[in-house]
Amino acid sequence: FFSQSSAMSFSCTSTQLEVAGTVPVARSSHGISAAGGAAYLFGGEHVARTPIDSTLYRLDLAAPVAEWEVVPCAGDAPTPRVAHSQAVVAQPDGALHLYIFGGRVGISMDEKALNDLHRVILAPDGKSGTWECLQVQGQAPCPRSFHVMAACGDKLYVFGGCGAAGRLSELHCLDTKTLQWTQLPTLAAAGRGGAGFFASGDGKSLYVIAGFAGKEMSDLHRFSLETGEWTELHVAQDRGVPLLPRSVYAHATLR
Repeated sequence: FFSQSSAMSFSCTSTQLEVAGTVPVARSSHGISAAGGAAYLFGGEHVARTPIDSTLYRLDLAAPVAEWEVVPCAGDAPTPRVAHSQAVVAQPDGALHLYIFGGRVGISMDEKALNDLHRVILAPDGKSGTWECLQVQGQAPCPRSFHVMAACGDKLYVFGGCGAAGRLSELHCLDTKTLQWTQLPTLAAAGRGGAGFFASGDGKSLYVIAGFAGKEMSDLHRFSLETGEWTELHVAQDRGVPLLPRSVYAHATLR
C-alpha cells in the first residue's frame, strides 16, 4: 500500500469470485479497466505473442454472482493486439469512454508495434457501444507495447513501454476533448515497460512505480502536473516497508 506520505503493508482478505456468463479464455498481456460497477477487458494472448481477438468483455461486479458478457459494439474495432494500454474517461453526463492505445501484433518485441488510438463510447448501461478510430493532432507517441496509461480528468497520460529502439521513459498527454497529443518532460531514469502508473486522487500528480528496465525495478517517481517536474521519492526506513522489485503487476487506486 502506498500513500503520498509513506508506504506500508496491511492485512486483507482475498476472495476468488465465482463468475458466470460468457467467460473469456485465459489470457495475459490484456487490458482491464474498472468503471461504473463493472470491469472491461480487451485484448491479450492465450498462446504466447499471438493476439486473441478484438472482443470487448464486461464483468458485472454489482450482480450477486459476477457475470461476464460480450459487449456488442458497432463501428470498427481495434486490430487484435497484446500489451496495449487502456483507460476510461467518465463524461459529465455519466457516460463512459474507453480508450485503447498502442500494443503490438508481431512476434518479436520490435515487430509490428502500434500507436493507433481507439475509443469505444459505451451505452448508459455499459452493455453496448460504438468503436471509432480517432484522428489525433500533434505528435503521437511512437509505436510501443507494454506501456502504461492513466486517466486524470479529461486527459490521458501515457508513460514508457517498449519501442523499436528499446525501452522508453517518455511521458505524453492526450487531451480527449481536442485529441491533441503533447509530449511532457521525460523521466531521467532507465526506460521501462510494465510499470505501475496512476494519478493521485487530487489530480495533481502522476506516479511511476517499478517496472522492467533490463531488470526488475523497485524505484518510485512522481511527476507534478502543476510544475511539470519529476521527483524520485525515497521511503524512509521508519515510515514504510521497502517494495520488492517487480514489473507487469496489478495495482489499483483507492479514493
